[in-house]
Amino acid sequence: MKHIQLQTVETSNSTDSSDLASTQRWMIAAITAPGGLPEGLAQALKAYNQTIEDIIIAPPGISPHSRLDIYAQGYWLRLFACLKADYPSLQRLLGEPLFEFFARAYLTNHPSRSFSLYDLGDGFSRFLRRSQSASVKYVDDGKLSFPLELAQIEQAIAASLRATGIENNDFKAADPFNLLLGGNIEIVLPATTHLVIAHHPLSAFQTLLDGNTLTESPETGISYICIKRHHYHVSCQEVTDWQFYSLLSAKAKTRTLLECAIAAARRTHRPIHEILAQLSLWLPTAQAGSFITLNSKNITLNPHGNE
Repeated sequence: MKHIQLQTVETSNSTDSSDLASTQRWMIAAITAPGGLPEGLAQALKAYNQTIEDIIIAPPGISPHSRLDIYAQGYWLRLFACLKADYPSLQRLLGEPLFEFFARAYLTNHPSRSFSLYDLGDGFSRFLRRSQSASVKYVDDGKLSFPLELAQIEQAIAASLRATGIENNDFKAADPFNLLLGGNIEIVLPATTHLVIAHHPLSAFQTLLDGNTLTESPETGISYICIKRHHYHVSCQEVTDWQFYSLLSAKAKTRTLLECAIAAARRTHRPIHEILAQLSLWLPTAQAGSFITLNSKNITLNPHGNE
């Protein structure tokens, strides 16, 4: 697990247990300020009315500022390292200085609240998207949306890796002909499956995800991407629009086969019976590939409602 671990710093109050909590709060304020140690010391002085000389004891030849600055820098470097681990392709695309600029802005607005840093970057892709001004979105020709969508895909990959999966679940393969005849089934998306609509082909993102660099601007065009985990291996796969919207329907809650078909038909403007037939044939493959799980249910499918 990823943790922030600070070594012991000798303080002037270290022998007084009654002041320990106050000293700890002072140090947190001093070393976690986004503007660095000078900003942190100003905040700590304002909050606790204590200077660095009141708190930190430094040996000869080392100033209290230099000693504490090691921990202030280490705190931010550790947080940056965690975000870089979750978004390695985005860091390579943006370059380290620009990535750290956005990372610092994100962490300033969304500071770590947990002893574990596994979920530190969960909101990073949303933060990047919200930070884009409306005027930029209006004139964007697709180039500016690429890093935002790459971040969204990498966040989904990280979430899929850490989620409880279905590797240990037993399942019986569904019979597509039974589904076509109105078999009783519910579609469930596991926590390891995520969906992304992008304005670039998956191949462009995959180039970066594989550790390579883009040699030219990526093409534009709507693509439907599914991130899923199969036998503990996370992969991205481009799916059709009707497959995407069928899965999206089951993302919020468990849906029947007919409900997913109706949702996909509405979004793709295709006949329900056509989507229902395609889903019935594809769902066993999707189940075998860990896109979904299928549950039996005592329902009767009727694509024509109560007719």
